Amino acid sequence: MSITRKRTIIEHTYSINNKQLTRVTSKRDLGVIFQSNFKFNEHINCIISGANRTLGLIIRHSKYFNDFDTITTLYTALVRSKLEYAAIIWTPKQDFYIKTIEQVQARFVRVLFLKFNGFYPAYPTAISYTTLLEALPMGSLQNRRIFYQLSFLHDLINNHIICSGLIDKIKIKVPKLHQRQIHRACLEYFDIPSGRSPVGLDSPLVATLITYNMYSSLDLALSRDDFRNKCREKLFLNTA
Repeated sequence: MSITRKRTIIEHTYSINNKQLTRVTSKRDLGVIFQSNFKFNEHINCIISGANRTLGLIIRHSKYFNDFDTITTLYTALVRSKLEYAAIIWTPKQDFYIKTIEQVQARFVRVLFLKFNGFYPAYPTAISYTTLLEALPMGSLQNRRIFYQLSFLHDLINNHIICSGLIDKIKIKVPKLHQRQIHRACLEYFDIPSGRSPVGLDSPLVATLITYNMYSSLDLALSRDDFRNKCREKLFLNTA
């Protein structure tokens, strides 16, 4: 597999023991599908498809279940876990994929509402997905991915994750003199190098730093538990 986004790829035939190696455009590694163009579209489509199949199985077999905790546990353990595995690596920026992933949970939330209220939330009165989430001990999948990014960065900065290679790539943004009186929440905390290619901006570390700059009021000096609680408050997450 040649990893590049160039239109013209210089291909070379590789052999081991006189057997030609098959060229591929994607490869699964540690549960994540990596593509030759640095994108994760194939992985996202794969996990959405798998999550929908599993959710359908849960809905069919839990038809006579009446315990709320049992049904939500089945969803979080068997469906949501698929949609969040290694999310820091592949978290999408495109609205299409963000919405498509969210639709899996929206389907579950509406079925859950139907089971315990006796009518589907789209009839006779439409109830939005956001409103349904507010009444449940779960947050949106997008906000949960942001939570994982922020938690990862906090662990990295505070040496809960030991990786000098990543730490060396993190640069603090020193504000200009006339900006130093501006409230911290309005400032970007980490320096994102200008002129980066789309590939560079999509890298997990850079994407995480960009995300933190959007929530820079969160204090990285807090303890792990306090920081995560602040993140949950900021992101309206009702569960751990």
